[in-house]
Amino acid sequence: MYPSISSWSDSYYGIGPAAYVFISYSHWHERSYAQYIEPPQRNVQIINETKNVTNIVTNNNVINNFGPPVQTVATRTNQNIQQVKLAVNPATDPNAKYGQTLQGNQLNVVAPPTTLKPQATHAPLVQSRIENP
Repeated sequence: MYPSISSWSDSYYGIGPAAYVFISYSHWHERSYAQYIEPPQRNVQIINETKNVTNIVTNNNVINNFGPPVQTVATRTNQNIQQVKLAVNPATDPNAKYGQTLQGNQLNVVAPPTTLKPQATHAPLVQSRIENP
């Protein structure tokens, strides 16, 4: 069995309802979700009425973040979901234009390099400190 994160993770890590954002399946195909986010006051109700499908698995140092099955999403959204191959192109130029383009069945993504520096070169600015929370 590979290391994984599933439904147990919320209570184990103390992730509360406020950490989530929900939208209806009917809006999953929209270019932006911002105007379709359910009111945060509904989060507890939505959580109680849904099944957590978190399924993050690590295999040979590759992290796979699986969600709901594609066919389920296609059915619930009434949208045809095109399967594409992902081609990540790491940008080394600090002024690179990040983004994505679809060419046939390949999604080309220009993104920051996947390896991060192991240590920060300077401490982040701190606006204020809380003495005794």
